[in-house]
Amino acid sequence: MPAAGWIWKWRGGRGAGEQASASVLAAARGEPLSQLLRLGARALLDAADADRVGLWLSGDRRGEAGTGCVVEGVSGPIPEQWKRLDVSTPFLRAALESTSPLQVEFIKGETSVYLGPLIGMHSAVWIPLRERGQTFGLAMVGYARPPGELDMEALRGRADEISLVVRHHRNVRRTELAAEELHAQLRLSRAILCGVSVDFILPQIARAARKVQRKANQVMA
Repeated sequence: MPAAGWIWKWRGGRGAGEQASASVLAAARGEPLSQLLRLGARALLDAADADRVGLWLSGDRRGEAGTGCVVEGVSGPIPEQWKRLDVSTPFLRAALESTSPLQVEFIKGETSVYLGPLIGMHSAVWIPLRERGQTFGLAMVGYARPPGELDMEALRGRADEISLVVRHHRNVRRTELAAEELHAQLRLSRAILCGVSVDFILPQIARAARKVQRKANQVMA
């Protein structure tokens, strides 16, 4: 979808004069998924006035961590392991199955043993990242202090924007991958029709398959 058409879809029910967010514009420019997640997490952090925000996408297989991003209100190093979180674990299943944000409070010390990104947090809001009825990730908005009354609809709106950005990125990459795979098939078909030797063609097929698989993995990363 052209950038202008996709941004129009993002606006949906928003006012015609509203400016597209940084993550939406970055997705329209075709920037990497890691950058889109960072921009989305930062926007959610600001909207929620939170101390920490995490975004994690589901892996291809159960028990496999997907791509993730964690940002904090106070700049500092983020443990690398916090960016890899298996969102299918029993602890997070209720949040994954929910269609609405889920707010929880923690007894000090009990949760941090099992989930690093919650260390030091008083409470958190888990928001499923969904599109077309499917959940493909989680957002976590964390507070080191009692947050008071939260605007859940505003948080849900930011999460929906992140979902749309991620889906757009993956759809574009899948389209590019399909086009590249078709081009490789046509190139090999021409080589076969021209009578190129099998000893040459077989390594070409193997290389093309490895390249397509590598690109497919990058779509999800």
